[in-house]
Amino acid sequence: MDATKPVVERAGELAQNGALACPTTGEMLNPDGFIKQQFQGGQIIWSAKTGAVVQAGIPHASS
Repeated sequence: MDATKPVVERAGELAQNGALACPTTGEMLNPDGFIKQQFQGGQIIWSAKTGAVVQAGIPHASS
């Protein structure tokens, strides 16, 4: 299974209703195994244990 696929799928779902808006970073692999991508309106963090977790309402500036 492609670990980043859930991030892409979840981002696509939320972009349709405007909850996250546009991405401000690419996908980033943390040393602990989490994959994170930041958006104008929040972020998505993915791990094999939790799946895709959306944190909306946390604005992130472009890097």
